[in-house]
Amino acid sequence: MRTSHQLKRRINLILVFVAALPVFIMALFMRNEAAGSMDRLIRNDLANMTRMIDYHLAGRLSDAYDAAVATLAADGFADALAASDRTGLENVLLPLFDQLKTGKGLSILEAGDAKGIVLYRAHEPSLHGDDKHAAEAYRYALRGQPYAGIFAGKHGMGLRIILPVVRAGTLIGTLQAGYHFDPDFLSEMGMLVGDRIAVFDRELQQVAPLDAMLTKEETASLLPDLQRVLQEETIVFQEAGEYRVVLRPITAPSGLMPAGVIHVGKLYPGSEAFDRRIWWMAMIASLLSILVILLLTRRLGRSVHEGIRDLSFHDTLTGMYNRAYFEEELSLADQNLSLPVACVMGDANGLKQANDRMGHDAGDLLLKEIAAVLRANVREGDVLARWGGDEFVILFPRTGPEEAKRICDRIEERSASPEKPGVSRISLGFAVKGDEGTPIRDVLREAEMRMYERKRKWHEAHDPPPS
Repeated sequence: MRTSHQLKRRINLILVFVAALPVFIMALFMRNEAAGSMDRLIRNDLANMTRMIDYHLAGRLSDAYDAAVATLAADGFADALAASDRTGLENVLLPLFDQLKTGKGLSILEAGDAKGIVLYRAHEPSLHGDDKHAAEAYRYALRGQPYAGIFAGKHGMGLRIILPVVRAGTLIGTLQAGYHFDPDFLSEMGMLVGDRIAVFDRELQQVAPLDAMLTKEETASLLPDLQRVLQEETIVFQEAGEYRVVLRPITAPSGLMPAGVIHVGKLYPGSEAFDRRIWWMAMIASLLSILVILLLTRRLGRSVHEGIRDLSFHDTLTGMYNRAYFEEELSLADQNLSLPVACVMGDANGLKQANDRMGHDAGDLLLKEIAAVLRANVREGDVLARWGGDEFVILFPRTGPEEAKRICDRIEERSASPEKPGVSRISLGFAVKGDEGTPIRDVLREAEMRMYERKRKWHEAHDPPPS
């Protein structure tokens, strides 16, 4: 009897083990799938943040490169440089600098001889009078290698292109073109995406933001991955519990080496707790029934994925789509939207003054009111998003230049301040993609430049004169 009872117990234990093993394996599989989905969403979120920053930095570097190439082609430039003729260089560079400064905001244009001695420099003294350039950058150019880089200055970051100037196979000097980059941009991005943002140059020194430097220990721990990002031109992710870090190379124009590295670190509270909850829910459901497990986990996974996706694609302040969503729509715009397609870029007027005078609640209210006006003037099928900070962007399919202008005029009219009738609270610029050969991102950039011009005129008309 005892032997029979013991045998039955052993058989039951074996049956429990055999039944529990696949259940456990399935629960482990489902837990890993849920954790993997969360990790992919977090990585996409971090990648989108760094992509927004890289878009602005790379755009300015591209503009600097175009300015440098235009200067190289200028009549008399090479002759004056080869002769170390400072007066001749001034006659060529100064008018060109004034033109590029007015048209695209260029802030420095500099020529030097083959020994690294500066011969002539056109620049904005208020932004570059204290500037100290990295000697390594000039060594690249003097060895005949173009250099794209980021430099730290008292007034913020300098984005520079330094090109060797060669005639008949002989190096005759160097040419530098660059832009000042507003340090407030990274602070605004930090407010938008949260936590820590930093920019490293090609020597892996942090150049911005100057008031929020990473510690030596933090930088040392990042060094191997920073080197990997520059050498392999790849994106690297790091994980420490609920704190995640992404490192992205800064895109340089025309196949040049990356100009530096963007660092974004963000805390995702609750991600580990979420992981544990998924584990226990899967285990309990598995013990009830494999079928119930599959149904519940699929439903849970779908709802979690859609909820996180919805959060990652919406701006919490205005309720409209955010830049991450618009970037995805933009990538499909060349194939999916009916021509012509109008791109409209807008920038809120007076946001800084509202924040400074009445606090950020007033600034938030201004953005919400502008968002309401924009939302009321888009059609079903149009794509409206908050681009970031005080900027908004709209895609209008099947909209030509005349209709786009009427829409912009109507929005500016309806967004007028109640305290100042006739004074619009948003500056808009638009451009139209009329044929399949024009990349939609080029159209967006043209709209952005026109918006900046409208913004400049608004400031000239409404900013108080300097005291």
